[in-house]
Amino acid sequence: PDGSFELQSNISSNNPSLLLPRIGYSLELPKAFSQYDYYGRGPVNNYNDRRTASFIEHYRTTVDKADIMLPKPQSMGNREEVRWCALTNPAGRGVLFIADGQMSTSALPWTQRQLAEAPHPHQLPASTSTVLHLDAKVTGLGGASCGQGGPLRPDRAYASDRNFGFIIRPINIGRAAPSII
Repeated sequence: PDGSFELQSNISSNNPSLLLPRIGYSLELPKAFSQYDYYGRGPVNNYNDRRTASFIEHYRTTVDKADIMLPKPQSMGNREEVRWCALTNPAGRGVLFIADGQMSTSALPWTQRQLAEAPHPHQLPASTSTVLHLDAKVTGLGGASCGQGGPLRPDRAYASDRNFGFIIRPINIGRAAPSII
């Protein structure tokens, strides 16, 4: 009756040793959904191998500030141990995603393809949407650029069997934090 629906998935692969950058869902939402609220680790981007300096709280930001632009645009803005996240327009109308446990999320103004195809940040196209990632697991960053090597085995997202789910609910929160959690 409230417009909610639940998505439950069992993700499996015939090659469970395959290393993936992330495993989950990518949704393209209207650009007007530019307000990003979440309850998880923050306030800056964090990954499963470097999350302990980020505290679990309710954070509120905007999609255009949820990234850390690097010299070569790439996947960024991840948040770990997220219980729920919401994308709303400036008036507070939008959509809420409630994890069935915890998830990794990111909200950016560009798709992965747009990020990969732009050699430099100034060559990114004008944003036409908000791209939300809801992931069961994201591979950590490791330390290859500093000589320590890639992420440790527990911090990698393999194509092994996973159960992952969340509830999608329309919301109208105005300026208040989502109180329906």
